[in-house]
Amino acid sequence: MKLVTLISCLLTLQAAAQNYVPVFAVSPQRPLPGSTVSITYKDKGTMLEGRKNIRGIVYYFSQWKWHADDMPMTWKDTAWAGNYRLPKGCAFITCIFQADSLIDRGGKLTYSWLLCDSTGKQIPSAYYAWGTLRSRTFRQNQPFQVDTTAFIEDEVTRMWLRNEATYFPESKPYFFKKALTLYKRTSNDSAVELNIRKEVSNILNMPNLPEQAWIDAADVYSTILNDKSAADSIQKLILQKFPKGISARDKAMLTLNRETDQSKKIKDFDQFILDFPPAAFEGVDTDITNLWYNKLFRAAVYMPIIKDSNYSNFFKYMPVVPTIELSTWYHHMVEIPHEKKNMPLTTLMLLSDALIKEIMSRPPNGVYSASQWKEVSIRMNYINYFIHAELLFESKQPKKALEFASLANPIYNFKKGEFNELYVRLLFANGRKQEAMSYILKAANENALTPYMLDVLKKDYIAKKNKKGEGFEAWIESLKSKDKIAADEEELKQNLVSLPMANFQLESSKGGTVSLEGLKGKIVIIDFWATWCGPCKAAMPGMQMAVNKYKADTNVAFYFIATQETTADYKEQIKKFLAEKKYNFEVLYDGYNAESKHLDIAYARCAKDYHSSGIPMKLIIDQQGKLRWVNNGYKGSPSALADEISYIIETLKKEEKSEPKTGAVNTTAPYSSETVFFCPADSSIRFAGTLTKPTAQKITKAIVLVSGTGKQDRDGTMAGHKFFAVIADHLTRQGIAVLRVDDRGTGETTGKYEDATTADFANDALCALSYLENRQDLKGIPVGLLGHSEGGAAIAIAAAKSNKVKFIISLSGLATKGLDALLEQNRQLVAVANIPQHDKDRYNDINERMFNIAFQYANDTAMETKLNTTYADWKKKDDKLVDSLKIQYDHFRFPIYSYVRQATGKWYRYHIQFDPAQYISKIHVPILSIYGEKDIMLNARNNTQNWEKYTAAAHNKNITTKIFPGINHLLQHCKTCTTTEYAQLTETIDPAVLEEITSWLKRI
Repeated sequence: MKLVTLISCLLTLQAAAQNYVPVFAVSPQRPLPGSTVSITYKDKGTMLEGRKNIRGIVYYFSQWKWHADDMPMTWKDTAWAGNYRLPKGCAFITCIFQADSLIDRGGKLTYSWLLCDSTGKQIPSAYYAWGTLRSRTFRQNQPFQVDTTAFIEDEVTRMWLRNEATYFPESKPYFFKKALTLYKRTSNDSAVELNIRKEVSNILNMPNLPEQAWIDAADVYSTILNDKSAADSIQKLILQKFPKGISARDKAMLTLNRETDQSKKIKDFDQFILDFPPAAFEGVDTDITNLWYNKLFRAAVYMPIIKDSNYSNFFKYMPVVPTIELSTWYHHMVEIPHEKKNMPLTTLMLLSDALIKEIMSRPPNGVYSASQWKEVSIRMNYINYFIHAELLFESKQPKKALEFASLANPIYNFKKGEFNELYVRLLFANGRKQEAMSYILKAANENALTPYMLDVLKKDYIAKKNKKGEGFEAWIESLKSKDKIAADEEELKQNLVSLPMANFQLESSKGGTVSLEGLKGKIVIIDFWATWCGPCKAAMPGMQMAVNKYKADTNVAFYFIATQETTADYKEQIKKFLAEKKYNFEVLYDGYNAESKHLDIAYARCAKDYHSSGIPMKLIIDQQGKLRWVNNGYKGSPSALADEISYIIETLKKEEKSEPKTGAVNTTAPYSSETVFFCPADSSIRFAGTLTKPTAQKITKAIVLVSGTGKQDRDGTMAGHKFFAVIADHLTRQGIAVLRVDDRGTGETTGKYEDATTADFANDALCALSYLENRQDLKGIPVGLLGHSEGGAAIAIAAAKSNKVKFIISLSGLATKGLDALLEQNRQLVAVANIPQHDKDRYNDINERMFNIAFQYANDTAMETKLNTTYADWKKKDDKLVDSLKIQYDHFRFPIYSYVRQATGKWYRYHIQFDPAQYISKIHVPILSIYGEKDIMLNARNNTQNWEKYTAAAHNKNITTKIFPGINHLLQHCKTCTTTEYAQLTETIDPAVLEEITSWLKRI
């Protein structure tokens, strides 16, 4: 017992592990719950060094629950210090320290403290808290994050849970489910299931067992032991023992949900709330609760309103509805009626005011300190505050409106044109003209201007710069961020397609009909919209700006197709809407579709052909009648939308056909080459590719080639080299059938590359593999996957998922955790860059900050805000460095806009959290892994070792790894070995690599 106490009480974590003065310290070192402690944080050498206004958050574990408190900090001599009164019953604390959006979580050791009682004995639940705090397996169950470097393996977590069970057996009911989950996962004991049954039986025989322990026991039988019968028996006992408990409440919810008589359902809901008071179930989280609880509130509130305009239940249940549901109520009760303009302003204000007051009065919904909850609540409700500010402004209350708009302002951060306009109008209405003009200029930098804001700028420009307004457009362009414009244009360029466009002939609002076939020779812009579609109408100011720009250009035509209209007088409604908004649009009326029974014949065809859904949907068709660009939704900026349309139009105008680059492929090949098309089971994408098959020899194997990061055609064209075409040519000559496929949204393959993750690319690979398997000419032929770079990760996922994959070949494949790979890759790129050392240090500094923030918030909607704030903090520090170095012309700037756009995307969020171990450790087929020694994109040795380590965990000895000297990421012999050298090299791929692949294939 002394040993355990010594270990745990010395677990001052930072202090115990370091020989120097600790970053984090608690005084006294053995504080008692209920006492006040002094907590110090020495920021020297930490990520917060030199920051002002550092604050602390204390997370404490008490009564088997986590809680959080703010801890104000003040600077004292050499450290930040704060006093904190430990709550009674507190067993464990862990702290974070924060300056703006930058958070120091303590790294590997964390800033944590296990508490003891007056005898020096650990307090029950302390071991549990310390073990599960850093557990990878239970990460999703934790209400807050620690650094990834602090994560421990399951065996270590299991050790701390054993300590908890050994020294505090009375704690077992609160964590046995987690302990048994780890036991089943990590133990090789042949009697593991028998032992689990014995342990659950012992738990259920303990006195005064809480209901949750019974529920956990049933879950152990159901999910760990797969014994549904035993689980059902325990569930029946739970209902008997706890007639007003969690399970009884879940059962009542299901019964209520199945009720078809709406009047009875509403009446029964009244009794349900009496039987199961919401306050008694705070923090209760079950699958049934998550599915039905909020929906039952909606039924009780919405139905009387829809049927009789009766709002009594709205006010009756508002105080007890779950906090997260309040935003949904606001959307339905206020935002939608406000957008449709079908409710009097006085009624809207009454409802909005009641909901906003309720929202702002709610205590934290989750483990948040007061300051954290304020930030979280604003992120949850910023749209509501925006709408409320609009209503207040319309109600002639500009001062109060500005207060609410100011709450939402940091979230929008100058990026949404509609909000920017309201905020500017409010500033003017409150007599703050200078601030309004400054705000417009910042919005211009973000390219988020509305026609109103442009008009304000033009008047100011004429008054101060040029009375005739000459040079205004050029001046506006100069205000926009060059980095952002460049990133936007690069994204547009990447999204260009070349697909056939079906003809349509539709009635025009200007009389007669318009046929797409008759518009060849023109660039045609089509906007599918509807009078009921809010985003469609929100985007129209930007579309009007584009129409105005090209109104004199007879070679550009805009058509606005009103689709899916449902009212009989929709044409009159459209006419009224256009007149009210003063839009000069030619509207086409979508025709009747016998299949859907709606007015959507043109839209339905386009949605099906281009695997798109939802409106607004915009298409741009070139002079040859080919679809070149398709886009759904609206990002919120009229000026940016107008620029997007303009960029595509100008690109198509000056576009010239160029001869395709040639690769090192021998065209006199002894094999057939066939263009093929195939789709997944749901037909969501049409894949297109080239299948090559030997004609002079027997086919021994078949391979699908899987590309790396970035949209690539079937030939794997990179830096002028047809990487996959060369591989396919070589392998097919060796008796192997090879399928190479255009990536999503590339060439003849449909779909949108930008919406996909590495896991999606793995599914694409399996779809291609299935296509080969089902061909009669390849029946019985073993099919494998070859992936390059990120494709190496995709094939690992695919092979772990499907036993149809018979072998895999990874070329320069990603076998490192996503965050680690990004950090290493960028350090290598910086290391070989021809820039001064101080610039290298700056790049590494900002990269590390941004990547770690992106990792921390990969599953959080706040990522963009956190990244922007992190960049702003870094820039303040960096500007001082630039001044101190006396750099006259500082050309270095981290490309913040392009990075944030990439990082907040679906692909990046998945990629940065990617862990190859969970896939490679499940592969049991032959593996060949090849790297270039000079690869600066992926560390050859580290990735090779990972392949070997993870396959060993799978007991897979059929793996061959090889590092080729002197070659780069594209497997070319190189000199400088930088990425810019790829295109300068004449070699597409080292022949020795090709020989290694073919000889390996013959051996397996």
